[in-house]
Amino acid sequence: MQPHALQFIPQEDLRIFHEIVGIVGLLPDIILGHTKTGREVPISCHVLTRALASIFETLEVKDGFIGYGSHYEHSWLQTSSGSIIDPYPFATVGGPIILADVLFWRSFYGPEICLIEHQQEPFTAWVETITNVVYEIYYNPKENKTAH
Repeated sequence: MQPHALQFIPQEDLRIFHEIVGIVGLLPDIILGHTKTGREVPISCHVLTRALASIFETLEVKDGFIGYGSHYEHSWLQTSSGSIIDPYPFATVGGPIILADVLFWRSFYGPEICLIEHQQEPFTAWVETITNVVYEIYYNPKENKTAH
C-alpha cells in the first residue's frame, strides 16, 4: 500500500530521505562525552541534523520545539520544497521519517528559539565527530553497505 502523503512529497525529497535512512541505519552508538555529573552524552537530534546537512546542502536545519505547547527542544531538516525530514524523531522507536509540507506538521514542528548553544564547545566538537562518521558512511558505501 502506498502512503497517501507520497502525492505531496517531491521525488528529490524522497531520494534524499532514503539516503538519510541508509546513513542513520548504519550509525553506531557513539558516546560523545560526559556531562559534569558524569552522565553519558549520546548522539542527539541537534548534532545529527547538522552532520547530515553538511552532506545534503539543500537541506536546512530547523531548531525549535516539537508538539503543541511543548517544551521539548528538537532539531529537524527541511527540504527546499518544505518537506520535513526528521532523522531522529522525538520519543519514537524508528525513524528517520519524512512529512509532507502540510499545515498540520508545520504547527507541530514549530521553529522557535532553541535554548541549546549550537555554536559553542563542546557542541561544535560533537557535530564534527558525527559529521566525520556520517561522511565515512556516505562516501565509502562499499565498506559501509549503504546505497549512495
